[in-house]
Amino acid sequence: MAFTKIAISGATGNIGLHITNALLKHKNLTVVVLTRPDSLESKKDVFDGFKKEGAVIKTVDLKSEQSVIDALKGTEVLISAIAGDAGDAEKLVITAAAKAGVKRYYPSEYGVNDLHYKQIEHPIVNKKRAIRDFAVQAGLEVVVVYTGFFAEWALAPVYGFDFEKKTVRVVGDGNQKITFGSLPQLGEAVALSINHPQLAKSEKIQYFPVELISATFNDVIQAHEKASGFKWTVNHISIADFEKTISGPQDFVSYLLLWQAKGYGNSPNAIKLDIKAHTLQEVFSKQ
Repeated sequence: MAFTKIAISGATGNIGLHITNALLKHKNLTVVVLTRPDSLESKKDVFDGFKKEGAVIKTVDLKSEQSVIDALKGTEVLISAIAGDAGDAEKLVITAAAKAGVKRYYPSEYGVNDLHYKQIEHPIVNKKRAIRDFAVQAGLEVVVVYTGFFAEWALAPVYGFDFEKKTVRVVGDGNQKITFGSLPQLGEAVALSINHPQLAKSEKIQYFPVELISATFNDVIQAHEKASGFKWTVNHISIADFEKTISGPQDFVSYLLLWQAKGYGNSPNAIKLDIKAHTLQEVFSKQ
């Protein structure tokens, strides 16, 4: 049975906006956008754009289970793009979705491949695992789409790039393959996954890894140099020495860099999708 009625929460965020725009391009899908009343007013232009493309906008009270149930009645798939740790609010939405008859749930996690690399441990990742398990216990099928690290954010200072000093810190040798995806590619990957035959299985938690851009950290540096004419001074730090600099679980980005350096940032057994190819150089040229 093909899914046609899709709801999304967090539709106007950095990730949700791209997922929603991609869903709306697939005219066989009915797209329901869930939002709080205050967001509907503050982001009126965005919601007007969604409606112009055919979206149904429904306001919900995320503290009221019945409000969410009413909004989700008739929906088959719920996609979460809520940023950060939604905690009890996300559990309320999941419970309401199950009671409303929703069949499948996409948790808001697209960049850390912990389903394959089970050695990845961190409180934030463990909370995401707990949300998956909670959704399964509620009776939902869970699909985790992994498109890799966001290419648009690859040059952020938190990843070791200092534009003022023209230096970049590389953890390890920088030669481990990393999966990246642009935000529009992520959106399209989620849309194409909805009725993909790979997901016509009985597993309660299904993993949908997509190979979009495969590159090393050194490739990231070279791609930016080609795109911008910028010349980086590269400083390497060993994995062991870098681990000593991590202040604690609150330093999540450092853990991302550590996992990349250890080879946990790629997509084994990735699924090939018909998505417009981008290179890192193309992404950086637009920044």
